Formats: sequence, structure tokens, C-alpha cells
Amino acid sequence: MNYIDLIELDVTANALVIKSYQGDINSIIKIEDKEIEEMKLKKDSISFFTISRNFKNPIKPEFTIFIYTLNNIIIEMVFESDDIKSLEGLEEYIKSILI
Repeated sequence: MNYIDLIELDVTANALVIKSYQGDINSIIKIEDKEIEEMKLKKDSISFFTISRNFKNPIKPEFTIFIYTLNNIIIEMVFESDDIKSLEGLEEYIKSILI
């Protein structure tokens, strides 16, 4: 699996394309507690983001990213997988495109 299956950078629109995915790494995207399949987010609208890691979760290691936008919308992205190395790599990939 490629990280682009989950989140990719649209250079022409200066935006992120974020997708839900079920596979090696499962991802869930929520806006105001409603799950969505895919969204496009302009990078200019991001105010800041936070990351919460729980790689020692006995059920499935996971991390969560909260993206706070300038218009007060909170986007929650949850990523989980049995492969901690893949999660760590994905986390670094996402941080690199959000910064």
C-alpha cells in the first residue's frame, strides 16, 4: 500500500485529498462526528494540527490527527494498523505535507 492511497497533495490547487481506506492501514475521517469517505482541504485553510499516538494499544496500534481550520471546523483522522513501522512512516509523511 502507498501512503497516497490515504492522503495526497494536489499541487495545482494547493490542497490535500484525504481518503478513508480499509486495508493494511485503516483510516477514518470525521467532521463533527460524521464519517466521510473523501475530502479535499485547501492547505491555506489549516490553522494548526495535533497528533495523538497510541502505538501500544493492545487491540490495534493507532494514531489520530486533528486538523483545525480557520473557519473553526475540526477534522479528525484516525489511522490504525498492526504494523507499527507503517504507522510511523505514515505519520511522518502526513506531518511533512501538513507543515
